Amino acid sequence: MKTYWFYLEPYTFLFQKNEDALIYNTLSGKSIPVKISPDIKHIIETWDKPENFYTVEISEVQYKNKKIASLIKKVRNSFSGDIIEEKTESERPVILKPFLNFQKDRIRLEDNRSFSTGDNVLKELSSLTLYLTGKCNQNCQYCSTYFKQFACCTKNDDKSASITEIENTLNHLVGSNLSQLHILGGNLASIPNINDFVSLFDTIPVKKNYYANYLNITPEIVELLSKYTLRILCNFPVDTGHFEKIYHLIQSNEVKSQWIFIITSEEEYFEAKQFINSLNLEDAIIKPFFTGENSAFFENNIYSYQEDINDIKLNRRQIFANQTINVNEFGKLTIFSDGQVYGNINFPPLGNMDDDFRKMIYTELTNGQSWFRIRNHAPCDNCTYQWICPSPSNYEIAIGKHNLCHIKQF
Repeated sequence: MKTYWFYLEPYTFLFQKNEDALIYNTLSGKSIPVKISPDIKHIIETWDKPENFYTVEISEVQYKNKKIASLIKKVRNSFSGDIIEEKTESERPVILKPFLNFQKDRIRLEDNRSFSTGDNVLKELSSLTLYLTGKCNQNCQYCSTYFKQFACCTKNDDKSASITEIENTLNHLVGSNLSQLHILGGNLASIPNINDFVSLFDTIPVKKNYYANYLNITPEIVELLSKYTLRILCNFPVDTGHFEKIYHLIQSNEVKSQWIFIITSEEEYFEAKQFINSLNLEDAIIKPFFTGENSAFFENNIYSYQEDINDIKLNRRQIFANQTINVNEFGKLTIFSDGQVYGNINFPPLGNMDDDFRKMIYTELTNGQSWFRIRNHAPCDNCTYQWICPSPSNYEIAIGKHNLCHIKQF
């Protein structure tokens, strides 16, 4: 009687949760969901053990089993693995199962205390968001919460950072891998010496992004920031006359701009699309905002469906990243105009801008709640798509749910 070696390729991931399994091909992005029946259970469990080198021996009887034959067909057709006739033990395929070995995991970092005081820790920083002022005369309805879900201006106690404080902060970050600088208010136009800040940022060889609500844009700000990317925040209801005035001001000065429409409903979505299409806005994005009262809007339009998950294509490196770090947040710090420094503004501050940034970054790496916030909580930790789904965002925090999806596997 013949026997066979049934194996998975090294670029294929196997995820198993209770009675479900997922075979994911990182070359094609195709996935095979598998219900673990008694006939298939031995195959999945054998593959899942690293010492079996992603290979399982099956008999001719098993080979002809309908459920196993169907699995073989799906695996072969998707090029996720193959089956060969066993002739000798020496011909057994030896496949290394994808294995995560993250060199800066928390255990290693905690054991390496010198890392917290060395300059190498600064290299983990790639993006810095600066709130230069909390001053603003507008009264946007959700001003106090927009910024907790995405980069957005906000006003607070009218505190403004000084040019000296910001300059000292940037000097402390020399030697980092900073590549992105996001500058916000309040209202940047309310800062008397905004020109000095812009000149200071000019000395740093990183990409600069300035943010302003469309209601706060002035000819002076447009002229000052004409060399940079100006991200224009538009919340509803939009003052159409003022919006069109700002649009023409931006166009006439040939400012590189990105229009960010903040929406809370389907009606606002269609209004935003009308602005985008009628003015032919080439770089425009739509940002949903959770108000606490628009759950149905999020469930119907923002939550992921099965087809959305199926469209995600990840390589090995990206899956490993999802298993280890929050891809959205790792390497990012935010500094408010009061000097408080955050890994994520929804969690307690790491310190103040006068503190040692090396120690604050080390604190986030070892004990923080942001950079390593992954899908290791229920119900995501009981789903085979756990590491296929994107890293948790601030929406999960705002809504109070770990799974913003319609997958009912758990």
